[in-house]
Amino acid sequence: IGVALARNLRYGGQPQTAADIMQGQLSRFPRDPDLLIELGKDYLAADRVALALKILEQALAVAPERWDVHATMAVALDTQGRGDDALAAYGRALELSPENPMVLNNLGLSQALSGRLDEALATLGRAADLPPSTAQIRQNLALLLALKGDAAQAEKLARNDLPPDMARANIEVMRAIAASAKR
Repeated sequence: IGVALARNLRYGGQPQTAADIMQGQLSRFPRDPDLLIELGKDYLAADRVALALKILEQALAVAPERWDVHATMAVALDTQGRGDDALAAYGRALELSPENPMVLNNLGLSQALSGRLDEALATLGRAADLPPSTAQIRQNLALLLALKGDAAQAEKLARNDLPPDMARANIEVMRAIAASAKR
């Protein structure tokens, strides 16, 4: 219940409150991997990356076979600009949970941040093709397609997932991005 409450607080924009709740829970269950992972995510969302990494290291020591620990660690490492370390963590997460669309999504965004747009497009394309894919993954792919200059494909993805008014707004932004990418 505590993890669910913290997750909802984090999603609701209150990551520090979520972290405070997890801290209280960890005083009673210091080696619980679910609590450690959630606390790491809470600190990451609160932009307390050093604390997130410290907690995620503890989670790795307790649960080295949990893909979500490695995936969250990768996001934290990316936040610190440690792209090579992040790629290794994404790789481990994918070894533990092959074809996981969430991991592939974040890996693709990491690749894009590293300037490897073609790799990022391939990775996000793979994630978008998987059955449990989400609209968020497809919209991230659309954004990268626009960055590559492919406004038509980006528009198609936007229209498939978004209500018409949101799609129109996103398409305008994507067209502008695609136009500047071609310049």
